[in-house]
Amino acid sequence: MPFCEGVGGQIHYEVGGSGPPMLLLNGLVASAYLWPRSWLERFEATRTVVRVSNRGTGHTPLGEKLTVDAMAEDALAVLDALHLGPTPVLGFSMGGMVAQSLTLARPERVTALVLASTTTGGENDVHPEFLAAIGNSGGDTASAASSFFHLLTAPGFFERSPETLSDLGRGWQAAPTPPDTAIAQLVAAAGFDSRQRLTQIDVPVLVLHGLEDRLLVPAGGERLASGIGGARLELYPDVGHMLPFEVPQESGEVIEGFLSRALVGESSR
Repeated sequence: MPFCEGVGGQIHYEVGGSGPPMLLLNGLVASAYLWPRSWLERFEATRTVVRVSNRGTGHTPLGEKLTVDAMAEDALAVLDALHLGPTPVLGFSMGGMVAQSLTLARPERVTALVLASTTTGGENDVHPEFLAAIGNSGGDTASAASSFFHLLTAPGFFERSPETLSDLGRGWQAAPTPPDTAIAQLVAAAGFDSRQRLTQIDVPVLVLHGLEDRLLVPAGGERLASGIGGARLELYPDVGHMLPFEVPQESGEVIEGFLSRALVGESSR
């Protein structure tokens, strides 16, 4: 499996497909293995898709002094190790914070930004129901994972789509995330706040958010989009926080169309 040297140690990543690059940054406690198969099949058909395991997930060690900005530096190290130039970046949940940080720190390295089920940080965007669930988990991430998956999807989703729960379970078991990572990443995410810097983002932006999100409230996604000039906002009824898994075909088509328009002439660069 591939590694590169990041600011806090070795960073695990996975690469698939061929063509122009695309960087995927995952959410809280989720590794490079935990992405919808339909997304990967769609994007890898035309792109070289790079998936980073953030600190403490996959085969990346947790290290010390974890921050969202440090994870953005790690992602940049992966791009450098692969000798990739300006790249579209897709960030999901906490990965959306990392994607914002990367874009703000190194705007010349990002050609377009897709932000799914994420937030600017700051107060009031985390749903109180999720905070209560964390308090009741007892620190056991293995047993909490299934209940969190249910909490983070729209009511009844897994009853309608049990195969998706199986896919999530396989992705989780490929490299289970230890409890100390969950705590460190929660602290890192809580320390992130891009609200006063959104106007500095000057690339095409697509924001996706489910209206039944019980982790990050939909209003946070709306504020994120409204704070970035020209950003496109797509809201999904009856979809929770796990939007990539709940509506993979619909969201994949929207993302693909957005990138094709935003990156006209990409293959000639």
